[in-house]
Amino acid sequence: PAEREGPRLISVFSRWNLHLLHPVKNYLLRINSIGSSSPVTKECMILSVLLSQNAEQVAKAEIITDKILNLLLINAGLFFMTLVVLSLIGKMVLVTKYSTEIYPILILATTIGLLSIEKETVKKCLIIIFIGLNLFYLVNSPDSAPKRIRPEGHKAIVDLIEKSNLKKGDFIFITYYGKDRLERYLPDKNKYNFISINKFNFNYPLFNGENYFNLIKNGKISHKEFFVEQPNSTIELFAKSNIINHLEKDDRVGFIVLEGVSFINKERMNEILKDEKKYNKTSFIFLLFSTIRNTTLDTFNNCLELESVDKWGDWTLYVYKKD
Repeated sequence: PAEREGPRLISVFSRWNLHLLHPVKNYLLRINSIGSSSPVTKECMILSVLLSQNAEQVAKAEIITDKILNLLLINAGLFFMTLVVLSLIGKMVLVTKYSTEIYPILILATTIGLLSIEKETVKKCLIIIFIGLNLFYLVNSPDSAPKRIRPEGHKAIVDLIEKSNLKKGDFIFITYYGKDRLERYLPDKNKYNFISINKFNFNYPLFNGENYFNLIKNGKISHKEFFVEQPNSTIELFAKSNIINHLEKDDRVGFIVLEGVSFINKERMNEILKDEKKYNKTSFIFLLFSTIRNTTLDTFNNCLELESVDKWGDWTLYVYKKD
């Protein structure tokens, strides 16, 4: 009966507690007091109220949603363009893990776009196809995120370590990343002795604990002599005192290099140091970790025997043995 529909809908709206539906609640109270006994009449009146009184508010809500979505998409575009520009001028390495920051925005935009389709059949079909294709890709494609080993990913270098001649108790010197990035993929976290000079702690072993942010900002100016000195005595002393001096006969040490931030060889480094424009354009991080790579290789080559060099993606693993 129509007399029960008004209060029932009012109860539903009360549970929703939506601001946009408060005017509808008041109108339903008025409709319920009308003496017509026709359920169809009352349902039509209720529908009329819903359409006429809330059309403007719903339209405003849609406009606000569109504006928010557009702002999010603009921010996502600007974020990606910033990554591209920074990589082009040598301030950072452009890798996929940074672009994942904008994925939620793209997923949200796709979802809103699908839900805005008026035809239910078309909407449901597209949603099923969208979800189905993504699930099929994740499960069956060798390039899906759970299955693919990224060139700069940490699992790649762990695979190289496990396939090498390094044994329990050997040293592994890793640059740019800390040992925690590798330990999560190792069956035995205590198998190797990890030594690390990484992007978060280099100021302590190499610059006597100087302020980290000052080095990032002004290190090229205040410590140019650090890069001019080749091989660098500070890095050489670190390698000898922390690794080489602790090796016994037949012990091995693995030296892990991320080529994406350590790609400047000695000849190229000399060219950059002699050209002020090139020097100013080159990232401090690139200069630093290339110097660590070059000096460490020189030190190990002079004191140890090179046993193997293995590469995977952006990683290189050098294995040295003490005679």
